[in-house]
Amino acid sequence: MRRPEAQSDELRLGLRVAWHPEPTFEGRRRPIAASERVTLRRDGSTFGMGSMTIGTLSRQHALIAQVGDGLQVRDLGSRNGTFVDGVAVDAAVLRPGQTLRLGDLLLVCDQAPIDFDDPSHPTLVGHSYEMAQVIRQMELIADQSIGVLIRGETGVGKEVVAQAIHTQSKRAGDFVAVNCGALGEGVMQSELFGHTAGAYSGAGKPRDGLIVSAHKGSLFLDEVGDATSAMQVALLRTLQEAQVRQVGSDRPISVDLRVIAATHQDLEAMVSAGGFRQDLLMRLAEWIIEIKPLRSRRVDIPVLARRFATELGAPGQRLSKAFVEWLLLQRWPGNVRELRAAVRQAIIAAGGAQWIEPTTWMRRPITEPTVKNAPAPVHSPSAAPPATAQPATAPAPMAAAAEIGQADQWPLRGDLPDVDTLRAAIRTHRGNLSATAASFQVSRSTLYRWLTRLGLDSQGNPKE
Repeated sequence: MRRPEAQSDELRLGLRVAWHPEPTFEGRRRPIAASERVTLRRDGSTFGMGSMTIGTLSRQHALIAQVGDGLQVRDLGSRNGTFVDGVAVDAAVLRPGQTLRLGDLLLVCDQAPIDFDDPSHPTLVGHSYEMAQVIRQMELIADQSIGVLIRGETGVGKEVVAQAIHTQSKRAGDFVAVNCGALGEGVMQSELFGHTAGAYSGAGKPRDGLIVSAHKGSLFLDEVGDATSAMQVALLRTLQEAQVRQVGSDRPISVDLRVIAATHQDLEAMVSAGGFRQDLLMRLAEWIIEIKPLRSRRVDIPVLARRFATELGAPGQRLSKAFVEWLLLQRWPGNVRELRAAVRQAIIAAGGAQWIEPTTWMRRPITEPTVKNAPAPVHSPSAAPPATAQPATAPAPMAAAAEIGQADQWPLRGDLPDVDTLRAAIRTHRGNLSATAASFQVSRSTLYRWLTRLGLDSQGNPKE
């Protein structure tokens, strides 16, 4: 089995535009050198001429410098504040995958080689170095007859990559997908190899079968780890002999096909446990492509979401800054598939409005705790730590709260948070009720009603 080694290019941290008032700037990246200090300010040109002409930015908004494996962010007394993963900070360390919001500018920290060019592909979408590596491997193997195993969690897009490999291979035949887990023992032989007329009761007409249908093309074995023992034997024989025998016939049929398999399972561990044939694995996995989960390449989320919005019939609408930030803060256990579903829900809820926003009717299709590490506070060794400094292990983005108040959805307008969440939010914003209300996307009057209902005073303390 050949697993291509990661490129040895030195990776450099950088900031990429996730949302901008002017869409033409979205996706632009600014690498940050180790010795560099970058001031993000209004009317600057950090992401190109005109990129920082944003009224909500201050003339000296924030300072960025590399420190260790992250970017040190310092607010420079800005009017609208500096937010890391939704938390207002004076200073913090920003690491790959975390968001930085300055006024109406939303950025994502990422890392890529110094001379990195954004990946370009007609069907695969993304800005990340991880996606660029996938595309590069596809280019290398597309015209080869080598067996390919695509590995990745459910929903990362394994079949999309398989179809792209087939398209680039220019094989004349069809791309035929087989759901290995859906073929039971009783129908497996007939579905894979086909049958002659009268081969069994009900077989009135001959049928080619999936493997013959993929002749001169590509056979995609989806979730091959779910294949039964009998199916594994049948597949191995087909790969070894390049022939099939239909049910009811002794005449072999030669087939010329390229096999691409996909799995979310650890097939090597299954081999060790006796659940998968080692000889079959060696045939399937001559080249392995790993697709990283979406949470490991968050920089791809905004561009994917915008592509989905266009595909789902909302080309004239825009994703709001609040919605894009929410998307970036989720863990997405269902990966790209789940992201698409969330965008579709938001489009439906928008009802044709210009802006696609997080709304009361939008719910995550998969619920999973989405707590991440909070931005690590930074302070000068010669100065006392700021009073608001929190340990790096505190959850974000609302101090002790999970995902801005709730673990599996946006903090919806009018939703009453629990006492601990609301008190944590007030502490995070240093008792500033306007900022606290804004973090929940509600008015100050709604926030006061919440305090009254929960028996709290204006500082979040229990009333006597």
